[in-house]
Amino acid sequence: MLLSISLGQSTPSPTLNALVDSVDRTYSQLKDFSADFKQISTLSKTNLNQTRQDEGHLYLAKGRKMFFQYAAPEERLWVTNGKTVFYYDPEERTYTQDSVKESTADMLPLMYLVGQSGLKDRFKFSQLSRAPIYPGDSVIGLELRKKSEDIKEIEIEVDPQRKLIVWMLIVDTNDLRHQFMFFNIKTNSNIKDSFFEFTPPAGARKVKGLQ
Repeated sequence: MLLSISLGQSTPSPTLNALVDSVDRTYSQLKDFSADFKQISTLSKTNLNQTRQDEGHLYLAKGRKMFFQYAAPEERLWVTNGKTVFYYDPEERTYTQDSVKESTADMLPLMYLVGQSGLKDRFKFSQLSRAPIYPGDSVIGLELRKKSEDIKEIEIEVDPQRKLIVWMLIVDTNDLRHQFMFFNIKTNSNIKDSFFEFTPPAGARKVKGLQ
């Protein structure tokens, strides 16, 4: 079930500040992050019951590297080495290639946290009053300090013990909602940089993007 974002207190409390600092410290020290995920996206801003659910596995590493593999209901793949992002459709055997831009963060802002610090420089924080999806979590609203063409609002749930983001809701500028739940999280697994390089399979056809 998708939940609407409700704004909390305008001035972060000392407790919230301490938690944000801890999360910032945790992610800045990460070399890589991997997890199974479930994604629920609304297909209509006027009807929240029109949704799509996807499942898969993701890998993130320092330098904005990402391997985002959808497994169900159909296979899809996003791969970026930090400079170039590829999208591959196995069924159509086609792929696109583009440069990584700041706007790529609308796919998964989490990729911009691994190995980096300065969350307070990028976001304003507020404690949200709703009950968490996972009992015991802290629910935090994020507002980008620099206006984005793609992202309107972000909401996260933080495991206060591990200081990890286990749930994320992204509201885009079209008011569509994209909910991510992360399971079986692993960190610092020494994922090689070569894992984030994409080589088109034999017979795959490029349909657009950089030459």
